Amino acid sequence: MRGQRVHHGLARRSRRTASFVGLCVITLFFLVPVLWALVTALKLHKDIFNDPPLLWFHPTLDNFRYVLSNSPYVHYFLNSLIVASASAVVSTFIAALAAYAFSRFKVPRSNDIMMWILSLRMTPPMAVVVPFYLMAVSTHLYDTRIGLVVVLITVDLPIAVWMLASYIGAVPVDLDEAALIDGCSRFGAFLRVVLPPAAPGLVATLILCFIFSWNEFPLSVVLTSQSATTLPVSMMGWDTERGLLWGQMMAAGMMAAAPVMVFAIFIQRYLVRGLTMGAIVE
Repeated sequence: MRGQRVHHGLARRSRRTASFVGLCVITLFFLVPVLWALVTALKLHKDIFNDPPLLWFHPTLDNFRYVLSNSPYVHYFLNSLIVASASAVVSTFIAALAAYAFSRFKVPRSNDIMMWILSLRMTPPMAVVVPFYLMAVSTHLYDTRIGLVVVLITVDLPIAVWMLASYIGAVPVDLDEAALIDGCSRFGAFLRVVLPPAAPGLVATLILCFIFSWNEFPLSVVLTSQSATTLPVSMMGWDTERGLLWGQMMAAGMMAAAPVMVFAIFIQRYLVRGLTMGAIVE
């Protein structure tokens, strides 16, 4: 009996070790491009094209200094920050209202409507970019932050509605009814009673919408030209008549990715909690 327990313990430990090693390999696989980009950003131009690649070199911050002093990087950064934040907040709030309606009222063919909403997220951006471009030009919103925010809201809404439908649906209806009996309006009950328990889901949805908007390229490259250009679009500016400036482009790319990575690290507890909550809600 004791031998069986020891055998099961060793088998369980072996499985955990194998899982840990497998996760480390997968993590390393996805981190290699990021590490390679960082190493390239820290190299001089002459060292980038060395054959074989230099593993030992004197790191320099010249590429980062060049990006910050000789390009409108700060302007592009502010555009991305404003556009991504505005679209994420508005998308999350509208999605919360839609999820509340689906969870509290009898909506005819609600399952079909939810599937239709999800199908919108599956639509390739290039399939709708021409109508968006024509509407932006006709409404004088082309190359404006407002125009880009409106478009990104339509892109973020489907996934936001689907995520919040499970979070808000898990909040007991009794809380709404108690608030209404106490004299609270329907909208007041939504804000004061329903949203606080669903806070982890709101945070998770807000983060994902922010990341999607921050990284959006196909729509941004068509709907902007200069004033509202975002960081992903600005990366094309490093392809000059002198060739592709790899060092500067990698430096700009690392600075563009750093805010989102740091942001996700600091609030990963809320992100994991929100995503887990959405996964276990019936």
